[in-house]
Amino acid sequence: MTYDFHDAPNDGLFFINDYDDNRCMIFSTQNEYAGRTDFGSGDWDSELLFIITLDNSSIYDYFEINFDSIITESKFPKLFGETSEITENITLVTNQHFITRGKYVIYDFAIRRNIFYSSPFYGILGLKADNIATRIDIDETVLTSIQNNSFTVLELRFNSPYIRDEEERYQNTVGKLISNLGGFYSAVSGTFILLFGAPKLSPWGFCQTSLLCCWPIRRSFKKHLASRYVSHAGIPLAEDPRELPQGAKIDDRVAVLEYLLKEYYLDAYYLEKLRSTRKKYLFLQKQFNDLEAAKILSDDDDDDDDHLKS
Repeated sequence: MTYDFHDAPNDGLFFINDYDDNRCMIFSTQNEYAGRTDFGSGDWDSELLFIITLDNSSIYDYFEINFDSIITESKFPKLFGETSEITENITLVTNQHFITRGKYVIYDFAIRRNIFYSSPFYGILGLKADNIATRIDIDETVLTSIQNNSFTVLELRFNSPYIRDEEERYQNTVGKLISNLGGFYSAVSGTFILLFGAPKLSPWGFCQTSLLCCWPIRRSFKKHLASRYVSHAGIPLAEDPRELPQGAKIDDRVAVLEYLLKEYYLDAYYLEKLRSTRKKYLFLQKQFNDLEAAKILSDDDDDDDDHLKS
C-alpha cells in the first residue's frame, strides 16, 4: 500500500505516541490524509517515503524501526469468472532496525515465511512441519549524509509481491530408511536369483521356523494343518508316494496336494471362472439335447398318426 501526502498538513497527525512511556512514535494509517492504494502486478516499483524532522534540541542520534505485522490480500478464481478474496493480518517475528540521524536510508524488503518443526521427532517420522514464523528480510542501503541532520529520510521498497515459503524437511526419516532398506534387499535378492536361481517358496515364512518353537502355538498350528492336509494316503511332499499305506490310493494324495497348491501357491481365480463357464455350457447343452429329443419324439408320433390314417 502507499499513502498520499500531497494535501496533508505538515504536522504529526500521521504518528501517535507509543503505549508505554512515549519514548517513540508509531506511524498511524488511521488518518484522513492516508489513502490506501492496492498494488497490482506492475505496481511494485513504487516506494513509500518517510521524511523525519527533528529540531536541534533533540538528543537522539538514531531511530529504531520495528515492523509488527503485514496485511495480505489473496484472490482466488471461482466459477463464472468470479473471484474470492481472503484478507489476513500476519504478525511478524520481532525485529529491530536502526538508522542514523541525518542519513538517506533505503530499505529493500521481502516477506519470508518459515515453516518448521516444533520437535525434531516429528521430522524424523516424516510428518509435516507444524510451526510457522513470518519474517521480514531487509537489505539496507545508505546513500549519503544530508547536510542538515535535522532531516532523516527512510525509503521503503518492495522486492517482490510474493511471500516466499521455506519449509523445513528432514533428509533422513523413518519412512526413507525403510524404503532404502527395502530397495537394498530387493537388489540383493534379485542378484541372488539371477546367479543361483529362485529359492524354495515358504508359505508360512518366518512363523514356520521361529514362532512355531512355542509349544502351544506349534500344537495348534499342527492340528490345523493335519485337519487339512493329512489323508489316508499320507502327507504330501513329506512321505514317499511309492510307499502308500495298505488300501490307500494315489488319488487321495493328489487331491490333498492340489488343495495345498490352491490355498498357498497358485491363484485359481481364472480357473474358477472357467469352471463356472463350463457348468453353464453343460447346462445349456443338456437343455438343447432335451429339446432335440422332444422334437424327434413329436415327429415320430406324427408319422405314426399319418400311417394309421392311410
